Amino acid sequence: MNLTQARPGILAWGTLLVLCFLAVLCGAQTAVAYPNPDATYPDGLARAGCVDCHGNEQADLLDPGTDPALLADIRKGPHGNYRTSTGKCQTCHDIHAAPDSRLLPAQTIEGVCESCHDGTGGTGVYGVVKARTGVDATAGHRVGQTNVVPGGDPAGGSAVVAFSGAGDTLTCTDCHSPHDSQTVEPFTGDRLRSAPASETAYATKTSRLLRSQPTGADSAVAEYGAGWCAGCHKGRLGQHDEDSGAMQNHPVMADDSYTYEELPVVTGVGSITTELGSLGQSNRGYVMPGPALGEPTLKTPLQEGAAPLCQQCHEDGRDVGPSARKTNPTLTDADQEFRVTAYGTDADPTDNPQFQTFPHESDRANLLVRTPESAEPNSLCLNCHSLVHDAAPGSGYVQVFDEKHDWVSGPEDGIDAPCTTCHVTDLLPVHADQCVACHATPYDTLEPGWGSGCQQGECHVTYHDGPFDTHWQAYDEGCDACHPSSWWPRPVDCLNCHASPASASLPVTSSNARATYDGAALIRFTITKGGKAAIGTTYYRVDGGAVLTGKTALIVAPGEHTIEFWSVDQNGLTEATHNTADFTIVEDVTAPVTTSNAQTTYYWYNASITLTATDASTHGVKATFYSLDDGPTQTGTIVNVPALDGAVPHTLTFWSEDWSGNVESPNTANFTIIRQTGTIRLVWGDSDIEGQPGPAEDEWASWTVRLGGATGTIVATGSDTGAGWSGVNDIVVPVRATAYYVHVDYEYWENLGYPYGWELIPASRTFPSVFVTEQGAVIRLSY
Repeated sequence: MNLTQARPGILAWGTLLVLCFLAVLCGAQTAVAYPNPDATYPDGLARAGCVDCHGNEQADLLDPGTDPALLADIRKGPHGNYRTSTGKCQTCHDIHAAPDSRLLPAQTIEGVCESCHDGTGGTGVYGVVKARTGVDATAGHRVGQTNVVPGGDPAGGSAVVAFSGAGDTLTCTDCHSPHDSQTVEPFTGDRLRSAPASETAYATKTSRLLRSQPTGADSAVAEYGAGWCAGCHKGRLGQHDEDSGAMQNHPVMADDSYTYEELPVVTGVGSITTELGSLGQSNRGYVMPGPALGEPTLKTPLQEGAAPLCQQCHEDGRDVGPSARKTNPTLTDADQEFRVTAYGTDADPTDNPQFQTFPHESDRANLLVRTPESAEPNSLCLNCHSLVHDAAPGSGYVQVFDEKHDWVSGPEDGIDAPCTTCHVTDLLPVHADQCVACHATPYDTLEPGWGSGCQQGECHVTYHDGPFDTHWQAYDEGCDACHPSSWWPRPVDCLNCHASPASASLPVTSSNARATYDGAALIRFTITKGGKAAIGTTYYRVDGGAVLTGKTALIVAPGEHTIEFWSVDQNGLTEATHNTADFTIVEDVTAPVTTSNAQTTYYWYNASITLTATDASTHGVKATFYSLDDGPTQTGTIVNVPALDGAVPHTLTFWSEDWSGNVESPNTANFTIIRQTGTIRLVWGDSDIEGQPGPAEDEWASWTVRLGGATGTIVATGSDTGAGWSGVNDIVVPVRATAYYVHVDYEYWENLGYPYGWELIPASRTFPSVFVTEQGAVIRLSY
C-alpha cells in the first residue's frame, strides 16, 4: 500500500491508519511492523500487511466511509473486532513456528507486545522517555521484573501477587486485554503522538484495552478511575495504621463517584469555576480553583466530599500551574494548556504533557505529575491545597501561617511555610488557633509529646481558652516582641502584648459576628485595652433580653437579631459605650452526616477507627458520639478497640449533633478483630508420612518466614539438623489476610556415582505466597 498514491479526499484516513498503529511498530517481524507486499510470515504465507490488522479489503482501509465496523477495525488494529474471515489472529499467534505454548511468536507475553510497542523512535509505549531525552526512565510499572505491589496490602504495606509473566512477575496482560474482552468503558486519553492532533483524534475515546479486573484485583470496575488503580493498590485508600490510628496514605476513595472521565475541572485558563469533565487532553483537572475576591476557594460544590483520583497526582509529567505559589494554584496562561507535537516532527521539549506514557514510564519518581522542587518542596501538594486554609473542624477560617511567623518565612513572603510543619508523615490535622479545636483536654492529651501540653516547654504557665487569638496579632512586631535575645520570655516581655493590670485605659470589646448564619450563630468576643490583650468579663444580651456573661454567645433561633455587648476589666473599669451587631439566622433543619473508616476485618492488632462528621451549617458539627457494642455513649472521633484472643465481632454505633440541635440518626459499622494463630509446617520431603529415621546425619535446614514478601517483616527464623531430627518443624504464626513468604536453605546427601560417591548437596526452596487465614489451620510445605 503506497500512501502517496491515495486519493486526496481520503489522505487523512490513510494517514490516521498508518500513524495510529503501523508506523509506531518496530520489532522482529518486519512484515508486521511495516507494510511489505513482498514479505512472507513465519507460516510461509504472503500478505498485504495493513489489511491483516485493520480490515478485510485494502479498499476499505482507504475509504471506510461511515461504516462503523470498518472504522472500529481501523482503530482496533489486531486487538478486537474479529470476524470469521479475519486475518488478525496470525499477527500475534504464529501457528507453526511459535516458541510459546500459546502460539506466540516470542518467549514471553512482554516480548510479543514489545515486538510492536517497543518505543522505537519514541512512538511506542516503552522507550519514549529514552527516545526523546536520551535518559532512561526513572519510574514505571516494572514489567517482567516484579511481583510486589506497593500498597497491595489493605493495611497499607506491600503485597506479593502471582502475576501472569515469567516467574509470576507483572506483564502486559495483567492490566490489558489483547482481545479487548471485559475492558473498562472508553475514556478520553492523552496519547496523540501516534496520530495527527486532529479533531478526529481528540474526539476518539478508547478503553486502552484496560481489563475491568486486573490480575490481583478482588472485583471488576466499569470505569477507569481510582477504583481501577485500587484493585491492586488496596492499601492506598486512606487506610490507617492498626496500632496508632495515624493516616498513612492520602484519602483516595474507591467508589469512583468521580472517574477519569468525569471529575471537577476548571472551565478554562484563569477560571475559578468548575464543571465535570475529563482529565484526558486537558490540564485543567489537576488543580483546585484559586482565591476569588480575597476569600480562599478550597473546594467548589462539585468538589465537596470528593477524594482525589490517583491520576490527579500520578500521571504523565505536565505543567499544571505556577510554582512557588502561596495560595491555591490556577491555570494562568495558554502555556498550561494541553499541547503535543504533531506526529512526524521533532518533539517539542515544552510539550504539555511531555511523554504520554502513564503508567508505563516517567522521568519523575513514583510516576508523579510533578516532583518537589528545591525552592518549592510542596509544589505537588499545592496543586490542590492552599497554605491559606481552614484549620481543624470547628475552628472556622484561620491563617495558619502568615507574615507574623517570620521564623518560617521572611516577613514579605506571607504564608510561605512548608506543609510538613503540620502534616509530616502521618498527614496530621492542621492546628487551629485554639488547642481545643483538636484536643478536648489539651494538657492531658499533649503533655507526653510537648512536655507541658499547651504550655509547650512551660512557655504558658497555665492553660487558658484561646491563647493564640491575640498572639497571632502580636507577631506583627516579630518574635522578639515576646522573646528577647536570650529567647526565654521575662514577665516584662508579656507587657509588649498584654495590657498591664494597672492600666487605666477602658476596655474595648470586639466580636467576630457576621451578617448571616446558616444555622446557629456562635459569636466570640475579644477584649483589648490600649490595643493590647486584656483580661475581663464580657456581658451581652440578645434582642434586649436578659444580660448574660461569657467569652462566646450561642444563638439558635431563626430570624433577624441584634446582639449588644460590652466588658468590664479585671480592675472593675467598664467600657465607655456598648457595642451592637445585627445578624440573620437562616433556619437549619438538616442533621450532620457522620462516616467511619472502619474496615470489615482487622488482624492481630487493635482497631483504630476515625469518625468524620460534616454539616452544612455555618458552625458545623458540635459533637460526635459513639457507642461500642451497646456500651455507654462516649464523645469523640477516634475509637480504639483492643484486640482480644479469637475472632471477636464488634458493632460501632455513631452519630453527630450540630449547633442548631439537629441530631443525626445513628449509623452502625460491624467489624471483626481476629487474633488467632495457625501453623506453617515445614516438611523434609515426606518425613511426616514416612516417619523415622528422617534426615540423615549432617543433613540440615534453616528457614526464614516473612510477612508480605521477600523484604517483609521477619516473623520467624529457625534451623534443624539430622541425628534424631524428625524432619518436621511447626511454626506458629498469626492468622493474617496478608501472605507469608517462606524461604528454606538445606543440604542433603546424594550419591553422585563413581568416582564421586556421596556428597552433601546445597539447595533452597521458596514459597512466596503462603496464606494462613483460619484459626488452627496447618499449611504443609514440603522441600
